[in-house]
Amino acid sequence: MPPRRYRLSQRRKTVGLSQERLAEVMGVDRSTVVRWERADTDPQPWHRPRLADALKLSVDELAELLSDIGQTTSRSTAPPRLPGNRELGELAAFSVSDLDTLQSFRKADRQVGGRYLYATVTSYLQRTIAPRLFGHAPDTDEQSVFVAAAGLTEMAGWMAHDAGCDLLAEQHFQRALGMAQIGQDHQLSAHICGSLSHLAHHINQPSQALAYARQGHRYLAGGRSHPGIEA
Repeated sequence: MPPRRYRLSQRRKTVGLSQERLAEVMGVDRSTVVRWERADTDPQPWHRPRLADALKLSVDELAELLSDIGQTTSRSTAPPRLPGNRELGELAAFSVSDLDTLQSFRKADRQVGGRYLYATVTSYLQRTIAPRLFGHAPDTDEQSVFVAAAGLTEMAGWMAHDAGCDLLAEQHFQRALGMAQIGQDHQLSAHICGSLSHLAHHINQPSQALAYARQGHRYLAGGRSHPGIEA
């Protein structure tokens, strides 16, 4: 089967561009954009800075998306194998902190794609994070655990979006926002509002997208500012 740049096409959709509109921005035919996303051809070097700008990426981030070429799948084609529960436990054992675990999942996301990693991340939340919050012996640093849970739940939301489940993605983002608020992490709360805003824009809800963006700015006003998140 022909290879396909799934993450590249998803990024285009996330920023609210159709293939036709991206082609207009780039000054090329729609068929050229189709061939880029199918990995039939590569954007020429002189196209890449403008393409990165249109997709709101750095040139390096764009290069990473262009290099991520997977095989298109049919209903009968199994997705790439992911770590099972036993291996998931080993992954957690290697991690010296929740941040390490989050970074491990992000690395796996780049390798296999979020839609295939979704079940693994939600399993980790249920089996490892939830007992630390609600078990018989809650974690002593409860605030930081809520922040870790919020970050992982936001990640699960984007993975659900990658799988085409935008309603589920919104539910994850809302839960992540609540946990970030409990953890009193203003920057993470603002970041999650940014995710909600992007998702609302993607599903053609511009008024809601603006409302989430303004809510994110209010969170930043309550703590240390972050230029990247503010932008």
